[in-house]
Amino acid sequence: MPQKHMRAYNVDDFSNDRKILSCSYEEVVVCPSCHHALSPQTLTAYYVELDGYADRNYHVNVLCFCTRCRTVFLCKYSGREGISPIEAPIVCSRPFSVSPAAPECTSFSEEIKALSPGFVETYAQANFAETQQLLQICGPGYRKALEFLVKDYLCHKYPDSTEEIRSELLGPSINRIEDPRIKVLAQRSTWIGNDETHYVRKHEDIGLDDMKRFIKAMLNYIESELAFEEAEAISRK
Repeated sequence: MPQKHMRAYNVDDFSNDRKILSCSYEEVVVCPSCHHALSPQTLTAYYVELDGYADRNYHVNVLCFCTRCRTVFLCKYSGREGISPIEAPIVCSRPFSVSPAAPECTSFSEEIKALSPGFVETYAQANFAETQQLLQICGPGYRKALEFLVKDYLCHKYPDSTEEIRSELLGPSINRIEDPRIKVLAQRSTWIGNDETHYVRKHEDIGLDDMKRFIKAMLNYIESELAFEEAEAISRK
């Protein structure tokens, strides 16, 4: 997210010009309502100075407007006092809440819905958690959705091994995948998903966006394979 600067009013005394402070923050670049990229029109900002801290800490509330869907939304930030001459008096990072947030509808083909309804349902729930900025729990949700997809795909491929596939860990299941493209995508997605469930991350340079991109690529390959199976079953007349 790009860094922006704006003057913020003190909620306890917004009429006092001496208490207006400049704040820096990471601008939201996707509308939480229509989910399109944007450079939002910033309307106003207010800060709350938090009590009970040795250093000055703040909550900053930035009101924005999406010119595409004509929606006003609120971005909430945690801020600290700037510690260098080049920093603004209040320095924030990414927002911890953006509202109102509408779930982004992810559509899946009828073939994927029939193959793995558990994947479709779990992915939708993880996606909803992400739109609500529940970033600590949506990652494990995507990881669980991935496991449904892999196991249901393998149960379809190897129906005689269904019970074994269902009961084994995800790693051994992935090793059963014959298509090297699906196998690599599943492995890398699992690595990211495991990082989302562990205290220490092993892959700092990849995250949820990469995981979702890899899962989308997996779906394309699986759908192609299902289409090939359907075509192969058609006999010439």
